[in-house]
Amino acid sequence: MLFGNKAEQYPHLVGYLRETENLDLFKDFHQQWSRIILACVGVPFLIGLAFHNSIPLILTLIVTALCGGVAGFFMQQKKAELYTPELESRLEAQRLFGTLRKMLTFHRLHRDLSESSLTLMDEIARTRMETRQLLESPYWRQPALAPTYVQLREQALTACDQAMNDAVMQFKMVIPTHVESRRPGDYVSEAMEMFLKTPKPIHQESGVGFDAAFKVADKLQLMRSELEKMTLQGERDTMTTSPDIPGGMLDLTMSEIRTIRQAEEELRQGL
Repeated sequence: MLFGNKAEQYPHLVGYLRETENLDLFKDFHQQWSRIILACVGVPFLIGLAFHNSIPLILTLIVTALCGGVAGFFMQQKKAELYTPELESRLEAQRLFGTLRKMLTFHRLHRDLSESSLTLMDEIARTRMETRQLLESPYWRQPALAPTYVQLREQALTACDQAMNDAVMQFKMVIPTHVESRRPGDYVSEAMEMFLKTPKPIHQESGVGFDAAFKVADKLQLMRSELEKMTLQGERDTMTTSPDIPGGMLDLTMSEIRTIRQAEEELRQGL
C-alpha cells in the first residue's frame, strides 16, 4: 500500500518494539515496596480500629499517615540507590525504543532512519528472538539441567536483551528527541519518490555507530551459534545417558563431572 506503514518490512524490530512496550524496569521494586507501604499503613490503622474505645480516631489517622509517609520516604531513598550507571544506560535505551515506537506509530520510522540501520536492527532483533526460543527449548528447561547450564541460560537471556540495548545506543545521535506526526507534503514526496524511483533523502548515520552496532550483531550471532551447538550436543548426550538404562545414572554423573572439570580448567586458563 502506498500509505501503509512501510516499517512493517522490518518485522522482528517492530515485534520487539511492541513486545517491550510496557516493560517496567522497576516492576519488582514497586511490587515489593507496595506490599511494605500497605503493611505500614494497614497495621496501625487496624490496631487503631481494634482499640477504638481507647485510641482516638484522629490519633489513629495521624499515626497511619506518619507510617505511610516514612515508608514512602525510605522507598524513594532505596529507589535512588538503584540508579547505577548500568541501570541509567538501560533506561536510556528504553527511552530510545520509546522514540522508535512513536516513529512507528506516525509512519516515520522508515523515513527518519536509513534502510541499512533498520535492517541491522531487525537482524539483531531476529537473532535475539531465535536465541530466546532456543533457550526455551525442552533441553534448557529440563529439571535435571546442570546448575552451570542454568546459570549460563540466565546469563544468555540477559545478554540477548542487552544486545538490543547496546545496538540502539549506537544510533542515539541520529534518533530524534522529539517526534511529530508526518505532514501531508511528506506523503506526497514519498509517493513521488516511488513513482519516479528516486532514492529517499540520505540520513547521516554515524559510521562509528553503525560499525559498533554491526559488531553487536556479529557477537550475538556467534553466541546463538555456540548455544545451538551446545543444545544439539546436550540433546544427544541426554539420549545416550538416560537414567532409565543400565548404568544411566553413572553416565549422567560422569557427564556432570566432566562439565565441571572443563569449566574449572577454562577458568584456570583465563586467570
